[in-house]
Amino acid sequence: MRWLLLLLFAPLLSLGQSVHFKNITTKEGLSNNSINCISNHSDGSVWIGTWDGLNLYDGKHIKVFKHDSKDPSSIGGNDIYSLLWDKEGRLWILTDGKDISQYQGGNTFKNYSFKGIPHVLSIDKKGNILVQLDSKKWYVFKNEQFVPVEIDELRDVTSSLILDARKKSPQHVNNAQLLNEMRHYFTQLAINAVEVKENGDIWLGTKTGGVYLVRKENNAYKILQNYSVDPQSPFSLLSNEVMVLHYDSIGNMWVGTKDGGVSILPRLNANVDYIYAHPRKQPHLPYETIRAIAVDQKGGKWLGYYTQGLFHQESKDGLFKPVYIKKQELNEDWKRIRSIYVGSHGGIWIGTYAGVVRIDGDKQEFFEEGLTPHFVKNRTYAFAEDARHNLWLGSWGGVSKYNSITRVFEPFTNQDQLAKYHIRHISISDNQLILSTEEHGVVFYNCLSGEIHILDQKDGLLGNSVFTTYTDAFTGDLWVATLGGISVFNTDGKLKKQITEEDGLPSHLIYSLIPYEGDIWLSTTKGIASIDKKSYSVLNFSNYTGWQGLEFSEGAYSQNKQGFLFFGGNKGLNIIDPSQVRNNNKTPHFKVIINGVSLTDEHINHFKPEENKLQFALYSIGFNQYPINQYEYRIVGLFDDWRSLPQKEIHLDDLDHKFYRIEVRDTIDKDKKVVYSLSFEIDKPYFLQPYFIIAFAGFVGLLIWWRVRTRQRIMRKREIELKKQVRDRTKEVEAQKINLANKNTELSLLNEEIRQQKEELLALHSKLKNEDIEIENFRIFLLSRIKKPIINTLAVLDELDVESTKKEDLVKVYDLVREWDYMEQIKEIESNELATVDLNVFINYLQEEWSLGKDKFSTLLNITNSIESKWVEVDLLRLKLLLRYLLYECSKYIKEEQIIDVHFYMKENKLCVDIQSNSKILLTFWNDSRSFSPYYRAFYSLLNNLDGNIVEVGLDVFHLELTIPVEVREEGSLESKDANWNEFLEELQVLPKDKMNILVYSKEEDKAIVRQLIEFSEDTNLVYNHNVSRVVGNIEHYKYDALILYNTSLSERTLSLFSQIKKQIQKQRLMVFYISEEVDYFLQEQLSQLGVTDFIHLPVNKSTLEHKIYKRIRNDKDNKESNTVLWTPNLSEDVVAQLSPNEKLFRKGMEIMNTQFSDANFGIEQLTNELGISKMKCYRLYKEFIEQSPLEVLIEMRLQKSKVLLERGDLTISEICFECGFNDPKYFSKSFKRRFEHSPSYFKNE
Repeated sequence: MRWLLLLLFAPLLSLGQSVHFKNITTKEGLSNNSINCISNHSDGSVWIGTWDGLNLYDGKHIKVFKHDSKDPSSIGGNDIYSLLWDKEGRLWILTDGKDISQYQGGNTFKNYSFKGIPHVLSIDKKGNILVQLDSKKWYVFKNEQFVPVEIDELRDVTSSLILDARKKSPQHVNNAQLLNEMRHYFTQLAINAVEVKENGDIWLGTKTGGVYLVRKENNAYKILQNYSVDPQSPFSLLSNEVMVLHYDSIGNMWVGTKDGGVSILPRLNANVDYIYAHPRKQPHLPYETIRAIAVDQKGGKWLGYYTQGLFHQESKDGLFKPVYIKKQELNEDWKRIRSIYVGSHGGIWIGTYAGVVRIDGDKQEFFEEGLTPHFVKNRTYAFAEDARHNLWLGSWGGVSKYNSITRVFEPFTNQDQLAKYHIRHISISDNQLILSTEEHGVVFYNCLSGEIHILDQKDGLLGNSVFTTYTDAFTGDLWVATLGGISVFNTDGKLKKQITEEDGLPSHLIYSLIPYEGDIWLSTTKGIASIDKKSYSVLNFSNYTGWQGLEFSEGAYSQNKQGFLFFGGNKGLNIIDPSQVRNNNKTPHFKVIINGVSLTDEHINHFKPEENKLQFALYSIGFNQYPINQYEYRIVGLFDDWRSLPQKEIHLDDLDHKFYRIEVRDTIDKDKKVVYSLSFEIDKPYFLQPYFIIAFAGFVGLLIWWRVRTRQRIMRKREIELKKQVRDRTKEVEAQKINLANKNTELSLLNEEIRQQKEELLALHSKLKNEDIEIENFRIFLLSRIKKPIINTLAVLDELDVESTKKEDLVKVYDLVREWDYMEQIKEIESNELATVDLNVFINYLQEEWSLGKDKFSTLLNITNSIESKWVEVDLLRLKLLLRYLLYECSKYIKEEQIIDVHFYMKENKLCVDIQSNSKILLTFWNDSRSFSPYYRAFYSLLNNLDGNIVEVGLDVFHLELTIPVEVREEGSLESKDANWNEFLEELQVLPKDKMNILVYSKEEDKAIVRQLIEFSEDTNLVYNHNVSRVVGNIEHYKYDALILYNTSLSERTLSLFSQIKKQIQKQRLMVFYISEEVDYFLQEQLSQLGVTDFIHLPVNKSTLEHKIYKRIRNDKDNKESNTVLWTPNLSEDVVAQLSPNEKLFRKGMEIMNTQFSDANFGIEQLTNELGISKMKCYRLYKEFIEQSPLEVLIEMRLQKSKVLLERGDLTISEICFECGFNDPKYFSKSFKRRFEHSPSYFKNE
């Protein structure tokens, strides 16, 4: 009778409280889905014996052990019958093999063989393992071996043996007596396993009915619940044939089934309830996403679905039934529920895509856009009621206000300004609407004044798309849930905190904010979490069993009066009790794996010195439910900040050799106490060990002692040798004293002889004291005797057209004589003007120039420059000639294999030149004959002009040090002092006509010297250029009075210059002057052939140079001005008759211009027509006689006339413009200003 009642009520029992099983099958890594036995491991993991392999499961990983015939340390068989632990804590396994296996740790087993086949595995009262063979003989494990035992000693053991579920053989069962009792009491259930809960309730595992929960009341057993396979539930058993029941160390129930794997029932399973569409439990609910939830005043639940309408549950365990909306047949959008609100004045408000319906019992009142006055939009997302009984409706396009007293919608201030916002949620605080909008942040609307202001990303929101807000009643803080996380603001609107995924949120997309006690609960797209209001710490409950899914829906949340939370998603509804979810969990075990090895906390784990790069994993072995980030860890010795448990293996590289401790704390605990710790140490290398340091110090000390002793022995030996040497040296000194006495006598005789020679030398000196006069007389004599004959000889050779190579030696003598002559003029250089130059650049240039002239120096100069870039003021011409004369004179006394070392450096605003050579000939010349050299005399004169000094450093070798004072200038302080010096003509508009225009061409590095030499009076305009193409362009386009070339060698570039300007030189009668630093007969001869007017050698007096160039230019200019006769009117017939045809044609053109230039229509085309010539010939004609184009002459005539008219002052500027032949007044003003440097109006007023 009992079993009949049981079968009748079993379906009702299964409809009770939600129970959620977590299933582990081969999909998760289990070796087989049929389970024989389950046992706890010492570290909290669970052993699972299956029909095909042994499994060790720690909640994260499953380790499978199978028999390997090639590996004796593998398990004895694959079909696992029984698992038992003996008194020593060793695990014993009975398999289908012929051995009994003992787990040794480290994934290895020790197998024990018998003469028969083991059938039974049991344990006696003392904790010793017992084995029964197929021969019925028993063996006990003692002293590390199995020994026979008599059956009479095992009477208590046999009472614990129960035939296993597979009917193969009896096995040891802890609750054997209770199991027999339950089988006797429930004879029709086919009970395979039994377990007892902490409160005394009994779990029964059956062969066909799943699991039953039984309670004993009044000496009778009552079935409370039955849990079996439910294909519609994701959390039910996967098989009704239960093979074993087992409690783990935390209190979770493990159900081992046949073909269904293992199902785990968490100890606190009832914390999460789950309501979903089920053909038996909830047959009316649709398989669709929940979009709105509400709990009415009677506790009834209302659910709104995306397209399937509204459903209502009146009682707690009743069925959800559909609520018919009368207009839904006419418009399907009435079934698209978006929000539900329970009004304080009764009735349920339903927001849909078609409008709002208010349901009060059987009555339904509809509000629609266009039909209901002041109702703005149909698609309603939110409701909120203020203290004045006004119900505010937020829609996808504005806000509507409903007066609950008058029961009508009313307009309000600035209602139209809210129409642009898509509103997801409304909350009210202090007469202020807080609107959560899409893409516009949080909009605040003052219900009294109508003022609107906005809070968005600029103020600290993590996104402008806002889903909901919450205002804390105690602190006034505003919590805002956005697309990017949560932002918290104080009462002043200042940002206090931002909370994101990095702080522990399951997702950055937050749909709800529900307060409960000191926490804020929220739903996201990846699970449920809570946030502590004070500390802002986040707990993530996503790993709990029983959720409808991790993705919850926007707007699908609510809270009843008891504080229970409701969250909806696309797979159903979850109801949770927040007071129980986070407070009743036991602390789990933890597992630390380093380099693939699981560590224990029983002792300090050591690693070798070279193992300081660790692969580290830490996770809980807790099959219980707890928040993902409830536990934090740190590694003392590596980092002290607490971090969430790592979700994957991390790498710890290059750790120091020291002690470390891993600590895990519980963040929910009030004191956040440490719940787990494990220590490990990386051993120091041998060279850091104390014994090695002591031994090494001893070795070093011994080595030092040995070194000192050795040194002392050497010193004593050396001392003996020195004493002997002193004695020998003393004897030698005595002998030398005697010898010196003899020498002194001889020297006295020699001194007397030297005195006599000195008297003779003084007499000779008196005769030669006027040496300078004699040298000058010799020079004059030499020049007078050989200069003229050499010149005559060269003239004869030129007439005979003798080759240059055959007269080369004679030319060298001639050049030498001329150079002596010029050097005597060194004292006549008048200019003391200083040039500003970068000394480093100038010396590098000298080095390059001297290297090109090494044939003349006939030696190799080794020049080094230690001067950095430095601007100085110095007489550059004298400095260059000084160095040239000195080095040339020295080079004449150097052999081919010898060199002269020249070193430039700066010291205390002085240029220092260090000159050395190993030539004995040069040293002899310098000491005895230098005063006879004209080069030395020129050098010495220049050195005095520069206020320089010379020091002869060496006595046995040639070594001179020159010091020349210079004035150091800062680069930023350099200013141009030259008003008549221009570099590149492009900077000028035209060449000044009232000055003498001279074009200068030289190397860039010689520019400063050129400025010293040829910077003449103010009526001179000098244009400098160092580029051949620019020089050619200037000569072709502008008229110069002279071209000056300075120290340019006859290179391809110079020849190219002469070839390009040859015609212009002839045409313009341009004078060309060449200034040379050295005498070169052949160079002078070639330049003369190329058209050079005059050849000037340095040194030369500046006034002489100016006079020489100026005189030639003025004479040439006077000759050119003779052409102006062609301009003169009314020439006599005799003069006209003598003119050439071109001159007559030019005079006719000028007469035509004079008569017609005032006509604006007159131009060059009319001029050429009247002359009967082409434009090109006309242009060449004018250029030939006056160096101007016809157009330039015409414009000049018009401008000169306009100047005269302006001076009279009786005409306006416009009248003068047209009177002088200009059509455009603007062009006239521009041309006038360019010609006379003032505008016509300014000129007229002046």
